[in-house]
Amino acid sequence: MQIAGFLFLLWLFHCEAWAFAPVRTPAQLRMSAPRPLSGSITFIYSEDLQASKGFYGSGGLGLSVRSDKGSVVFYALPGTGNSLGIVQQGVSAMESPPCSAKRCSRDSVMICLLLSDVDSCFRDLVSGPNGPCRDEGRVVQEPKKNDRFGIYNAIVRDPDGYLVELQQFLDPEEHREFSVQPSDKG
Repeated sequence: MQIAGFLFLLWLFHCEAWAFAPVRTPAQLRMSAPRPLSGSITFIYSEDLQASKGFYGSGGLGLSVRSDKGSVVFYALPGTGNSLGIVQQGVSAMESPPCSAKRCSRDSVMICLLLSDVDSCFRDLVSGPNGPCRDEGRVVQEPKKNDRFGIYNAIVRDPDGYLVELQQFLDPEEHREFSVQPSDKG
């Protein structure tokens, strides 16, 4: 009997919620449609911009510099309008700038980079005297298969403590779905 009473109250609450739900006009529905974006920039903040340039640029991940404005470096990401902006700590269009993961003392962002060869990229980051992740504590997880998410991945920390996941989907179709196709390159 208690379950039936609970189900009745749940049904009643559901009916009441619908009764008070606002009616949306066609103009409101059009306004909530997805906006056509021309690109995107993800900003992260750096305590040591030069070390970050080494990690993300030619000394590490090998991302191409789209623009270097001194206190902000924009790296090109796959696609024609996607960028990663590395910003010197304290510089921002906001009055109170966001802080780096190192300054905040907690994981706040994980950047996931899709690759066809996780092992090779990981080796380049951790081996040799110039490997930007050769320092103690920069490797969070060595490359391994993760059946739960259907991926093969490794996780490292950039110079400012951000988590950077090197990932490949195990299902080739899924990997293609999330990857830039030759017709997408600009």
